[in-house]
Amino acid sequence: MSQNYLQPLDIEIYCPRAVLKIRSEKKQEKEEKEKDFYRVERSYGSFQRTLSLPDDADSSGIGANFSKGVLIVSIPRKAALTSETKRIPFNS
Repeated sequence: MSQNYLQPLDIEIYCPRAVLKIRSEKKQEKEEKEKDFYRVERSYGSFQRTLSLPDDADSSGIGANFSKGVLIVSIPRKAALTSETKRIPFNS
């Protein structure tokens, strides 16, 4: 019997400045029962991903969803500045 049990509570997502960091720890357990022996193997490991955010990322609106073992992180963008063309008068 092999079990992976990464839960949403095991995942940390934080955003210092213009960087998104995702951190967690994996735990795995493998159990074998036979007539002459019983064996349990456990392994642990942590991981971290660091992503640079673009200049137009809105870090105050970042959201995350964890469903069926898939983590989805949504990063909204700030509204684009409208490029108004302004005519500049000059003296001759």
